[in-house]
Amino acid sequence: MSSREVPTDARPAGTSDSGPCHGSGESPPAGSLPWSGDPRAADKTELLKYARQNPEGVRPTVAARAVLDSEATAGDKNDRLARRTFENHPDLFKTTRRDGETWVEPTPEAYRRPSLDTASKHTVETGEKPGDSDGVAVSNGRAILGRRSAVEGDEVRGDLLGAFGAKREATEDRFHAFEDSFSPGSYRLVPYATRFNSGRRVAETRDRYRTAWDRGREVGPNPGIASMWTLTTDPSRYDSLLDAAEGLLDDVNLLKKWLSRSPESRPTRIGETVPTLVVPEFTETGLPHVHVVFFGVGWVARKSALSRYWSENRGRAEVVHYDRLRVRDGRWRWVESEEDRSHPDTRGRTPRDYLREGIDLLSESAEATAAEVREAANALRASGRTDEGDGDDGDDTLDGDALDRGRDLWRVALRWATDLPVFTASPELKRDSGGSERATAPDGTRLPADAPSRWRYVGTARYGEFPRSIRENATVLRRGPGPPLGRPPPSDAGNAPSTGVSAAVE
Repeated sequence: MSSREVPTDARPAGTSDSGPCHGSGESPPAGSLPWSGDPRAADKTELLKYARQNPEGVRPTVAARAVLDSEATAGDKNDRLARRTFENHPDLFKTTRRDGETWVEPTPEAYRRPSLDTASKHTVETGEKPGDSDGVAVSNGRAILGRRSAVEGDEVRGDLLGAFGAKREATEDRFHAFEDSFSPGSYRLVPYATRFNSGRRVAETRDRYRTAWDRGREVGPNPGIASMWTLTTDPSRYDSLLDAAEGLLDDVNLLKKWLSRSPESRPTRIGETVPTLVVPEFTETGLPHVHVVFFGVGWVARKSALSRYWSENRGRAEVVHYDRLRVRDGRWRWVESEEDRSHPDTRGRTPRDYLREGIDLLSESAEATAAEVREAANALRASGRTDEGDGDDGDDTLDGDALDRGRDLWRVALRWATDLPVFTASPELKRDSGGSERATAPDGTRLPADAPSRWRYVGTARYGEFPRSIRENATVLRRGPGPPLGRPPPSDAGNAPSTGVSAAVE
């Protein structure tokens, strides 16, 4: 089977982008360890912990000394207990012979057992709890937005981008491991991909966005026309930027329901459901707002009525903007002239281009390395401190490229911290499935047709944290174009492949 037929830039069903990958199967309940009730159950559990902390493998006598008795010797009671534990539970421990001696290492199943009170140094994550580094980064980012109603100054932007950079660094060298059920013992290590670090993910998002606009030409009561509304947020009505972002899309959905039910007498709104494209964005101070394109209609409501609903019923803001769109020469165009449009920054851009900015920024994020994100965050912080202390000339001493990158990427960090999508589209605006349902990972990537039956998810970890038995029998895939990296030589065991994972196999 070629590498093109295995999951390449995805994670299995049942996992989430918000933290480390979670296993698709349920973890055994607490107390399900096979030695539960055994007089020496606590000692055997400590041996399992120790094995999980040593994915390279360890000799049983060494494990006995480390866990049971520092003076344990080969053949004594503690050494025998360790050997019996390892040999009697092949689902948890793999024993091998190296240079004439017995070695033991954890199996993937060992990592799916319940929490063992203390976290292992090395973990192939398959449980329900996010990793510490991920959780701290997300909490820090949300805390920054949760204590202010506006982002003012580069230093705060740098702090937010720094939290995002910490998340990127925590996931940069992680892989998802899949075992080939047709060839047990053979694995594929697939780069951990999110919408923020995967060029392939961004390309798929861009394709769905283009498809939505293309389909929009053919749907609705009057195909070829559309009404675009920009719905703002009044910062004085919210405790923080985070508070303003939460519930934004729920408010849009309620607005659409309201528009679909027009009173019979003196109708003030459209009174039916039409396909929509919803694009959340942020102002320069981090305040969220949203553009909603209603396809197939030139009018959805009186502006005064919609403003009143958005302000009084949804509690958002009184200010709303409205633009008409039309297909001309096969492309979506603005109906009003540049001078008459509600958005003065649309010069030279079609509506599709104008609302694409979030995707373009995701692309820039995916192309940047974790180190470049960190440098951009530091440049923003330095710029903020310089502006406060030394006037306007301070930027001359900064890394200009890093600063420019930071002033783009901090808005990606806003999207990351608030968990807002770059767009959502009605079902009518999506590509047909062709009648055959393909398995889809929660991150949006369609898995191979045989993925659910052939490839069994094992877990997610940094390369060196996988058990030796997985690493030595795995093909490592890249993030970008190029062939699989193949199996690293034994001398590289414990280290990420020297070629890195900079490049997803199509």
